[in-house]
Amino acid sequence: MKLRSSTRASKKAISTIKKKAKAKPDVDLKIKTKTLINDHSNDSTDPHIVPELKFFEPSTMKKVKLPSEFHNAHTQEFIEGLQFIVDKDPSLLKIIKPKGAFHICLKDDSGPIKVKKGDIFYFHKLVSSLISQQLSGKAAESIQKRVIQGLSPDANNNVLPTAEVFFNADTETLRSCGLSMRKVEYVKGLSKCFLPLEMTASDKSPESPEQLQFTTNYFETSSTEQISNDLQSLKGFGPWTTSMFLMFALERLDVFEIGDLGIRRGLSYYIKERPDLVSEVSQLFNDGVLQRTVNGRKKKFSDKYVTDFDLVEAIADQFKPYRTLFMLILWRISDTSVEAMGKR
Repeated sequence: MKLRSSTRASKKAISTIKKKAKAKPDVDLKIKTKTLINDHSNDSTDPHIVPELKFFEPSTMKKVKLPSEFHNAHTQEFIEGLQFIVDKDPSLLKIIKPKGAFHICLKDDSGPIKVKKGDIFYFHKLVSSLISQQLSGKAAESIQKRVIQGLSPDANNNVLPTAEVFFNADTETLRSCGLSMRKVEYVKGLSKCFLPLEMTASDKSPESPEQLQFTTNYFETSSTEQISNDLQSLKGFGPWTTSMFLMFALERLDVFEIGDLGIRRGLSYYIKERPDLVSEVSQLFNDGVLQRTVNGRKKKFSDKYVTDFDLVEAIADQFKPYRTLFMLILWRISDTSVEAMGKR
């Protein structure tokens, strides 16, 4: 979706997103839709995909303040984003308050809570997400325990193996831990990206692009767009898995995963109570101010929730550059538990 007079800065990047692996709906959708992301370093200059909607004009909204418990729990950047959200739509405060603080961008009395992050932290987050794909929480936990017991030097520590261990493990060993053939391919391809080139030079398999080298510096300095594109060039990583990593491991604040079931459910409830908002966006399409994308309307879901992705995108764009926070609120509206996503 775009304005006639402009083109999206991310159009080129989005066109490079490849469909690499099949997955169940709402686990990692392999549909030709957009994972809506922004370069976190350029949010202030990123043009709006849609114009500012009258529904969200400040003059029509009563200002509200966030409770002190949020200020005490979250980083300043997160608080600024949350205040931005409730300034846009003060009615969302009643959704936010009852459940208290969220589970990202936390701080304590000494400042932001710093999780010790390094190459192994990012690798474990990513490989865990691959192992857990299309599995229930209990099934994923069971397989991870088998992987730890079968591959980790010290299984008592309950820590997944390193990238080097995964990379050097033979297929039969990984299969005996409960991984499917496809997931063996996925984890080996990911592992290769975390190892020095000299350690993988003899490997001629095509699991991962030769040029990808994932390091702590890469994840801390690369743009959200770059990381998203690189991850999705690997087999096993689609929009959903990538978005969850960006949100919960990297704590990027402007990610929006349009195909998530909980998000579509929450958005359905959100717009049901705001018919004027839906009417305004629909009128922009009818008047030709906004153009629909080829894949804007999706009919691939058997549930009753919103499938008009163009409409969803237009509304979500109003909350840039803090769409991650809007997602967290939509999950609360839909009563979706996201704690497990952050642990993976």
